[in-house]
Amino acid sequence: MRIAFIGAGSFVFTRRLVIDLFTFDDLVCDELVLMDIDQGRLETAAALVQKVIAQQDSNMKLTLTTDRRAALKGADYVVAMYEPNGFEARKREVMTTIAHGVPMAVGDTLGPAGIFKGIRTATVAVDIARDMSEVCPNATLLMYANPLAINCWAVKSATGIRTIGLCHGLEYTKGMLGRLLGVPGKEMQVRGAGINHMTWLLDIQHNGRDLYPELWERADEFHDHDPVRFEIMKATGYFATESSYHSAEYVPYFRDRFKSLYIHDRTTPGCNQPMGNWCNQAGELNFIEPSTGPIGRVEPAIPHAWDIYLYERHHHRHAEQQRQEMLTESTVKIERSVEYGMRIIHSEMTGHPRTLSLNVPNDGYISNLPEDAVVELPVQVGSDGLVPAVIGELPEPCASLCRRNIEVQRLVVQGVLNKDPHAIFNALLLDPLTGACLDLPGIRRLFNDLIDVGTGALPNWMAGGKTSARVASFGIKATSPASDRPLRHVEQPEITAVVKP
Repeated sequence: MRIAFIGAGSFVFTRRLVIDLFTFDDLVCDELVLMDIDQGRLETAAALVQKVIAQQDSNMKLTLTTDRRAALKGADYVVAMYEPNGFEARKREVMTTIAHGVPMAVGDTLGPAGIFKGIRTATVAVDIARDMSEVCPNATLLMYANPLAINCWAVKSATGIRTIGLCHGLEYTKGMLGRLLGVPGKEMQVRGAGINHMTWLLDIQHNGRDLYPELWERADEFHDHDPVRFEIMKATGYFATESSYHSAEYVPYFRDRFKSLYIHDRTTPGCNQPMGNWCNQAGELNFIEPSTGPIGRVEPAIPHAWDIYLYERHHHRHAEQQRQEMLTESTVKIERSVEYGMRIIHSEMTGHPRTLSLNVPNDGYISNLPEDAVVELPVQVGSDGLVPAVIGELPEPCASLCRRNIEVQRLVVQGVLNKDPHAIFNALLLDPLTGACLDLPGIRRLFNDLIDVGTGALPNWMAGGKTSARVASFGIKATSPASDRPLRHVEQPEITAVVKP
């Protein structure tokens, strides 16, 4: 068996999956191929992986390459975990979106930043799949790159490559609810269905006991821990995957929760923990300080560009610390992570059955969501491949929110496959949070500026889309001289204004 990692320079993630591989005694990989365009990061990842291989006394062959097509040749499984044009491209998308008045905390799935990231990542996803069609047509593409649904949908529409979208959101949600309810997350039985980053927990049980009644009874007590999700639960009747930081970007209801809170890269006395106590899990405390007023609870507020600043002021430093520890530690702990990738490969190669929450084409599994969409739901994995559960109808409040976001995804996929900027502009018009924040002229200006800041990162067909996506995409003739003016660049505030020096 030959496995290829595309974007293997993500060394922490690469090492995690390789360790997962070695937690299965009956899973044999003959060759692991690490591919990345950054030679330096590739060599670092290889050193970390080689250490695990040596410790396990494995005969697995390790191959390094910067040539994607060479990496794919003859592969049985392809694991995609790439970030086209790197972190800086996503930062420009997020900060430009914020500068125009649409708040973003993460910006990797929906909203203007997620839409434009989708252009970049789906373009590469389709290129990978087309190469696979020629050099490893029977291989399975395991997609980790966000926006997950857009990438999987684009590959499905453009090629015949079997693609599975992988997200750990359900597993982390189980862990979070387990901590609140005093139940080990690993012991909980959860059935979820919907779309990626908006999967609804239809059942939550522990040893046959329904946990929803207790969750409802204590919802007010738990509210500030994850306010957006608990408010959505009260509105729809169901708890959803993804943190308040993510979830607030997918609906139009919480824009006023976003604040320019000061984010610190180290423990700072007198500051507050973020909602969900994320930083406690990573060894950091008191990470966020209110922007104004006396010190108080700020958990109900969501920091602008949370994920961007967390990366720059915490993740990057933490990742470098991990890298040094990995290179110097004497023994690597072989412990299985929550990631699904190696579990899928193990089940298919050995016949060991397991049920995982995966992203697959909706072949009638959720009857009140579009059949051409990519949905997330329980899938049994074994020697016969994938057997998705038939959910039937989602509760309509949940399905309605999913359908709105699916139509945004559809327009991005159409734009990428048809090289059509009009479709991308229409995706912005339909996006829930964008429409809640901007009028039509404002959306046009944001669209133009995202094209400007994406120069060099976006495909060439987007460059000519600025003026053509004004009102022409609706087939309406502009009558006002003002509406015929070219869309001009809007001066942006300094992005460092969000962060306290």
